[in-house]
Amino acid sequence: MTFIVPECRLRPSARQQVQQVLPSLIICALLSWVALSLWPDTAVANSTEEDGWARTVSRAADSVVSLQLSQLRTFDDSLQGGSNATGFVVDAERGIVLTNRHVVGSGPIRLSATFQNQERVDAVPLYRDPIHDFAFLRYNPEDLQYARPASLQLRPDKVSTGMNIRVIGSDGGEQLSILPGTIARLDREVPSYGRYGYNDFNTFYLQAASGTSGGSSGSPVIDFDGDVVALNAAANVKTASSFFLPLPRIAHALAQLQSGKAIERGGFQTLFVHQPFRELRRLGLDQATEDSVRVNNYSTTGMLTVGQVIPGGVAETILEPGDILMSIAGSLVTDFVSLEALLDASIGKTLSVDFIRQGVVSTAGIRVADLNALAPDEFLELGDAILQDMSIQHARAMHRAQQGVVVMNPGYVFTRANVPKGALIIELEGRPVHDIEQFMEALGETAGVLKKRVRYIVPGREFSSELAQIQIDDRWFRNRACVRVDDARFWECREVKLPVADARKPADLVSVPTYRDKLLDQVAPAMTRVDFSIPYAADNVYARHFKGVGIVVDKEAGLIAVDRNTVPIGLGDVEITFFGSLVIPGEVVFLHPRHNLALVRYDTAQLQGARFQAVTLSESNTALPAELTMIGYRADGTFRRHPIDDISRLTIGFNAPGLPRFQQSAIDVYGLPNVPPSLGGPLVDERGVVHAVYMSFAYEEDREIRQREWAMPAALIRESLRIYRSGVPYYSLDARLSYQPLSVARQYGLPDDWLLRYNELPADIRRVLYVTQLVPGTDAAGKLVSGDMILAIDDQLVSELFTAETLAQRPAIELTLLRGGKLMSVEIAPSELDTLGTRRIVSWSGATFQSPFTDISYQKAVNFPGVYIADTEDGSPAIWDGLYRNRFVVAVDGQPVEDLDGFVDLVSELEQDQITRLTVMSMSGRKQIITVQPEYNFWPTFELRRGPDGWARFSHLH
Repeated sequence: MTFIVPECRLRPSARQQVQQVLPSLIICALLSWVALSLWPDTAVANSTEEDGWARTVSRAADSVVSLQLSQLRTFDDSLQGGSNATGFVVDAERGIVLTNRHVVGSGPIRLSATFQNQERVDAVPLYRDPIHDFAFLRYNPEDLQYARPASLQLRPDKVSTGMNIRVIGSDGGEQLSILPGTIARLDREVPSYGRYGYNDFNTFYLQAASGTSGGSSGSPVIDFDGDVVALNAAANVKTASSFFLPLPRIAHALAQLQSGKAIERGGFQTLFVHQPFRELRRLGLDQATEDSVRVNNYSTTGMLTVGQVIPGGVAETILEPGDILMSIAGSLVTDFVSLEALLDASIGKTLSVDFIRQGVVSTAGIRVADLNALAPDEFLELGDAILQDMSIQHARAMHRAQQGVVVMNPGYVFTRANVPKGALIIELEGRPVHDIEQFMEALGETAGVLKKRVRYIVPGREFSSELAQIQIDDRWFRNRACVRVDDARFWECREVKLPVADARKPADLVSVPTYRDKLLDQVAPAMTRVDFSIPYAADNVYARHFKGVGIVVDKEAGLIAVDRNTVPIGLGDVEITFFGSLVIPGEVVFLHPRHNLALVRYDTAQLQGARFQAVTLSESNTALPAELTMIGYRADGTFRRHPIDDISRLTIGFNAPGLPRFQQSAIDVYGLPNVPPSLGGPLVDERGVVHAVYMSFAYEEDREIRQREWAMPAALIRESLRIYRSGVPYYSLDARLSYQPLSVARQYGLPDDWLLRYNELPADIRRVLYVTQLVPGTDAAGKLVSGDMILAIDDQLVSELFTAETLAQRPAIELTLLRGGKLMSVEIAPSELDTLGTRRIVSWSGATFQSPFTDISYQKAVNFPGVYIADTEDGSPAIWDGLYRNRFVVAVDGQPVEDLDGFVDLVSELEQDQITRLTVMSMSGRKQIITVQPEYNFWPTFELRRGPDGWARFSHLH
């Protein structure tokens, strides 16, 4: 408080007025004496109070810990990934720490607690409340060598409105933050995180003016004595308000833990709301009942009413929204604390409940449900998808009976089927699914079905169901079921063997449609939809699921040409849709290292001799015909022909992306105006001959992936087919090239005779090729320099990018260069590039490693040894310890790493939790040491390798 002492002063010039002012001076002096005697100087008082708070906070802070957490899987209320929060010691002897439930979550977790002296200890979940936002952790007190935390006392009885408090936590992720506040309300309704958020219920919250955020979740709210009066849980940043969970049930739960007893949590599967008496009268509360309630509890301001009854719960058909709760088992119940205390002690019993409905008193018996038993404690890991039983929170949000299996993480299997996160599966192949056990039984009963139909409900559309097909495949992932174990580091997991149907079983019917158009009849049957799904991120691919259009270019060999914005890498599943109705698998057999072209192959036997012809590719490399028609494949599987005119030839080229990934190198393509929407398609003449293919290109601009469509000349598809059929490698010139006008070449010293040779070319290709960047570690890098102008290859004049590329397809070539105003000849050996792309990846500690792929050196001009970190998974040891993607591991524990074989040999010898020192190099060449502790229960070591029979998974046991 601040007090102002009055100032008393008599001016000499006013002596004649003494008699008039003397009484006022006396009063002023008396007030000054009273103020000084009753209230100390303001500064002294404030200083004393602040000193007291400082001593209190200093004592309490030693018991506050900063929590580092990694949710290992998405489960119930927790998303896979890392976070920071706060906890505090409530039992130092047993190592029990209190924090929020939303911090710990319900799933498997890795966590550590750091004390104020920077000592860090591992901890495990001890208890998570099924309803309220609190949880207990446990660490081993013997692991602490220096810290001596005291047990902070829980004192729910001390909290009051107007109380000054301090919130001690790692606010915003900082080690320690101390925030002052004042308790404003004791009866605030619970914070809402949206209908489908994980919301607390059947409790009041406290509200205070205090700006907590981020990592302050789980912080103690202490009073001047250092006792804990509430648990920080949430905040509203806009209003600088904090919301605290009251302690009565938390203190009860702690006492149960300390006495070695189970924490019983009972309920009616009903959400109650506290209403003031003025609202209760409108719902039918009579005056006599109100008087009786007020007499029994003079401080009460209202009673509990029914807000929601969970369908299928113990109170369904008994209670209804709007009912006013009077008593349970003969005891008056008007607040949440007495309600929960009574129900927690009565699990399994049927209690007599008195309530008022529409002004009429009714009595009914309701059995008390076990809320802990209703909480999900198991998940099915189907590939990298996570399925769990429906929780009471899901039932509350969707207002459905607590039955069904929730897709917590759609992963590879369900994302391919377009089943979203949070979907509730209620049927599989027509069989009802109430829980994980029934889901697995249905999988076993439908072993022969390749694509199984699942019926599901999406949150927000509860009154309608949707249908999808999922395909179970054990090629990429392992399947397992895990059950929660409290007070332990790991859950109990077991491998689950699921039947896998043969994907190459012939279709029952293959029908080639006909069209009322000669051109469509000729071309459309050879056009396919291509869907490509990627199980693991490799080569920095920007997405995991793609779709586009392919054209059959070799029917006998089963070859389809498609763009690399549909099939960007070789690791994945290919599905090909023929004739708009037949879906068969395929495999990637060719990836052009520089151009937006791939080849996929299908089993021709699966078409059962269907009568159609592959497209015919134009043999001409000259100008396009005057009239062309685009056959567009639309998203609904139908076709549309569209006349094309005003085609323009243009050169496309893009800056290197932030992360090295495939991107079309500089090339000449065709631009088309006013093309109707479609997935793409060929440009054909009146005979059906393909001169170009309209396709999608992906590139990065301003740190965003953008997509545009251009028409790729048929000559590039022919060249790709030639390379594939011949079995020879693709020879790379190992230089990034661009065009320069002849005027620039003349300024650089282009001789007259060469100018005359260029002037004999068509006007639209009179230009020279200019070297902008070289690929390090190649023969070209040692013999060429940026700024060289390539005039000829093996004495053949070159002025087009594609011509230079085709001429370079041999083991050795001779270049005629213009450098520094002088002509010179240089013989180089182009590099041989693999046309299957990455063929092997290794997963260790949740990070994906691969050999450096060609786009790294081509785009970034770096050539580092070691293995490349392609990806890191949320919640993994790699992320926990700061090992990030787009770097190179060049040594393990000081041992050099030259390739994937060497890396696997070194990490395969490591024990679980063994500190491993990785020497990591960034794209800029900077080295650093990252220490990682592998964990093999949730992050096993395995690899995927492509062999003659396709991709296969291999596990490494430690």
